[in-house]
Order: sequence, then structure tokens, then C-alpha cells
Amino acid sequence: VDLIASMQAAEALKWLSGNAAAMHGTLFQADLWQHRYTPLNVSKSKRSDCPACSRHQYSYLDDNELESAAVSLCGRNTMQISPRQNSKINMDALAARLRQAGKVEQNPFLIRYRRDEQITAVLFPDGRALIQGTEDLVVAKRIYNEIYGI
Repeated sequence: VDLIASMQAAEALKWLSGNAAAMHGTLFQADLWQHRYTPLNVSKSKRSDCPACSRHQYSYLDDNELESAAVSLCGRNTMQISPRQNSKINMDALAARLRQAGKVEQNPFLIRYRRDEQITAVLFPDGRALIQGTEDLVVAKRIYNEIYGI
């Protein structure tokens, strides 16, 4: 936390002092579990057709209790899907069922399920999922429903 806060503060000071040219200009990803740090160039990730990126509209935050919330993570070819009602998923049972259909990696915090060559899903105990390999909402929701048996 201290490292990330210090980096954010330094970037803010560069901006506020009028020294924007000294800013790093990338998104910094820290994988503390594997002790890896990666700067990600996201300068070309902003899309003119994305309501959040271009118009600052966040319709996925609207309260609709009937369906899960889904949002595309711009430039990442990933859809994040969150159930409207928090649930407690039995991760061991889910992993066992998914092993019959694809490759599964599991740790105490998540399941990574490689469905096929294009689609990987990262699944969390509260029902959230990252569906990687698509930006199509219909495809992502279909895969989410298949995984959770909805």
C-alpha cells in the first residue's frame, strides 16, 4: 500500500507542479504474489465508442436487481460480471465441476478456468467473474451463466 500510494503521490505532484512531461504515463500493475511489476501502456485503450471512456456515463452502476452487472474493461478484451446479490460460492465444488470441461487452476482466493483457446474466466467466491477473450456482452453473460449453472 505504501509503495503504490507513494507512486500515486509522486505522479500527482508532477502534474500539480506543471511537470507533466516527467509523468510515467502508464498503468502500473503490481503482482505481489509473484513479486512482479509491469508498466502497462494504456494510452491507446480509450475508445471513442465507450460510454465510460468518452462520455463519462456509467450506466452499469444503475440499480437493476434483475440482472448481473457487466462492464467491459477497455483495452483488455475482458468483461467483468458481478451478480446483483452477493453469494458465497463453494469454490471447491465449482472447480471440481469445471475440471470436467477445461483446465482449472485454483488458490484460496480464485479459480482460473481455461474454457478453450480463446476464453479464460477468473472466478471469485462472491460470484464475480472476469471473462477474458471477449468484449461481447452476450457472449460473456452466456459463459457466466454456463459456469454458474444459471
